[in-house]
Amino acid sequence: VENKKIIVTTSSREYDGKTIDGIRFCSMLDFWECQYRHYLKHFSNVSFRTPNNTKKTLSNASKKFICLNRNLKHHRVWTYYLLILKKSVIDGHVSFHLPSCAKQEGTLDYNFFVERSLYRVQKKENKKIKELMFVDKKLDDLDNNYIMNNRNSIVPYYQDSLFSIVTESLLPQDFVTEKTFKAIMHCHPYVIIGSKKTTKRLRDKGYMTFEDIFGIDAIETPDELNIFLDHLNSFTLSEWKEKIKEVWPKVEHNWNHYLKSKNDFSQFSQRLECLINER
Repeated sequence: VENKKIIVTTSSREYDGKTIDGIRFCSMLDFWECQYRHYLKHFSNVSFRTPNNTKKTLSNASKKFICLNRNLKHHRVWTYYLLILKKSVIDGHVSFHLPSCAKQEGTLDYNFFVERSLYRVQKKENKKIKELMFVDKKLDDLDNNYIMNNRNSIVPYYQDSLFSIVTESLLPQDFVTEKTFKAIMHCHPYVIIGSKKTTKRLRDKGYMTFEDIFGIDAIETPDELNIFLDHLNSFTLSEWKEKIKEVWPKVEHNWNHYLKSKNDFSQFSQRLECLINER
């Protein structure tokens, strides 16, 4: 059968219904939310925590935050750079897999990628920190067969930290992936490094954000990250534990709201079928 139609699906609202270079774009806005929920319901060994268990172990956490960075994104380079520069990295469980991902790409000039990522971030070049941009920093071992790491080998790092700094997949677009929903299902307050449109979308869907303790709901620039990290560093681990307790009703609300949401994959298949059959 001759293929006569190309449709690109995306989780970004901004592209919905657009035709770019003759290709139709269709937004599946809740895809990643449904995907992670599907894993939780149908597969074993999937990572999550319950509010009751998390609240019991909150006082034992030795780190303020967790920040996971796997795939190649410019904002993950400057995030990791500033975490090291501000000495915030020692207060968190931080992964950084970009060097290995770059090698797998084969044709990518990773040095240029880093230079472009750090453009306007470095007031003066810090060679020692920059060298770390070329070395993996791992927590658990990832499954190379799956782009989403949902295995419960990551649970100890969530359990040993208080909140999530989520480097979302896209910076300027309204785009929410499983990274944010993993924070929610591990009972973490979260601050997103991504578009402020993303957190607005989450609130519109009934989720709660945490600008009351973080001073910001989404970080779009290195300057905003600098300000946030100063805020993070200005409170001790014990003080952050008290702050998390203050917003615990929000944490429980998000966890329950996620599991009770009614959207599922059927809406996507129905939408695609309509587009495929359009003339």
